[in-house]
Amino acid sequence: MAITVLAHLPFRPDAMDEGMKVLEEILPDTRAFEGCLSLSVHRHPDEPHKVVLIEQWRSTDDHKAYMKWRAETGSSAGMRSALGDAPSIQYLEHVSTF
Repeated sequence: MAITVLAHLPFRPDAMDEGMKVLEEILPDTRAFEGCLSLSVHRHPDEPHKVVLIEQWRSTDDHKAYMKWRAETGSSAGMRSALGDAPSIQYLEHVSTF
């Protein structure tokens, strides 16, 4: 069953441009990763430094394999330097559509 992943990225306000630049560089690889079905970037209207990635993955295991790959390659290090707090990940299963 496909899952939705919410990745909350609380960038430092003074590093927002840097964080968005890194996302532009690394997200094409995310989208191309095995099991990634879709990916979009959103931000809070009143706190634009708070970014949320909304991702659709074929399975939780696919997303965990992706996260492991990111950690092994160190390819998200530039983004981490722009964060004000630790990012958080939420996994959601689809329940119903109205």
